Amino acid sequence: MNRLIGFLVVVFLVCGILPVYGPLYLNRRSFDRPAADTRRARVTERDGAYGAVSIPSVSFSSTPSSSSSAPIVRQNPGFPPAHNPLDDEEMVFIPFGYFLMGNESGYPYERPVHEVYVSGFWMDRHEVTNRRFRRFVDSTRYVTDAERRGSSEAPLRNPVDFLLSPHLDVAGSTPVEGVYWQRPNSPTDSIACRQDSPVTQVSWNDAQAFCRWAGKRLPTEAEWEKAARGGLSAKKYPWGDAAPDGRECFGFPITTRPRTVARYPPNGFGLYDMAGNVREWCSDWFERGYDRSRNRDPKGPSVMNQYSEHVVRGGDYYSSRKELLCGSRGFGRQDGCYFARGFRCVLSGR
Repeated sequence: MNRLIGFLVVVFLVCGILPVYGPLYLNRRSFDRPAADTRRARVTERDGAYGAVSIPSVSFSSTPSSSSSAPIVRQNPGFPPAHNPLDDEEMVFIPFGYFLMGNESGYPYERPVHEVYVSGFWMDRHEVTNRRFRRFVDSTRYVTDAERRGSSEAPLRNPVDFLLSPHLDVAGSTPVEGVYWQRPNSPTDSIACRQDSPVTQVSWNDAQAFCRWAGKRLPTEAEWEKAARGGLSAKKYPWGDAAPDGRECFGFPITTRPRTVARYPPNGFGLYDMAGNVREWCSDWFERGYDRSRNRDPKGPSVMNQYSEHVVRGGDYYSSRKELLCGSRGFGRQDGCYFARGFRCVLSGR
């Protein structure tokens, strides 16, 4: 009798309960898989890997890079550089993810080192050149801030002048009449043979005007530093910790003007001249230190400082090695023009 009862219980379990609860168990397992995938996606996002990255499309056509032989280490090979026909520039995609921003060994306003998340975006492969800026001016008849004022900051002729000049407004420069983007170093200078060098003597206002014309924008300084690091973590320079000699254009009086863009090897994202050559405008207002509460796509302070200064990044051909560090920061007045300051553009990834 007991055996009969036991047999009936087994039959009831098999025929009654499993048909009802078995599918629920299987469904629960299927719901677990997306959760695991989500966890994996979060890890991928933090590491900046490509397995879970969806590269967004851009409004202009994507074409193979004209410099495909360059050693692009971390750029996703499935998404070649995008080409913007309006300003004739290639852009590379910078993947989303976290990185360590800042420089503990630098000035107080470069600290602290803190973790920041940046969404994916597209960035110009190199700085805006004289050729591209001329196309913008010819198309819009734009007049730069330096042209309106009739003068701008020109380089001092030698290191002795730097020490003796009583008119220093910017380190290594002095105000000179007749200096603007087509005559960046002196009233008799010419860019006729330097069309593929970075445009200089452009203010933040001028850079913004170019970006609007090209359908782009200036990078935030968080975007700029993430791109400059090229996927490397906690390294001094875009290429690592090795000394910059022979890798970038810097070091007055040995170097007296910007070099042609893309003359030196790119970083891991395929970007050129992220240290040296010319400093680059960022969109952020400058503040003396970082607000660590803004750690996801930070855009800097919401109001200008008392001097109307914006962030500049990257060092220039007048710079010391210290100013070439990825975490090095600078600043300039919104309408200020300088012989060793230019810019490059970005596009949001969405």
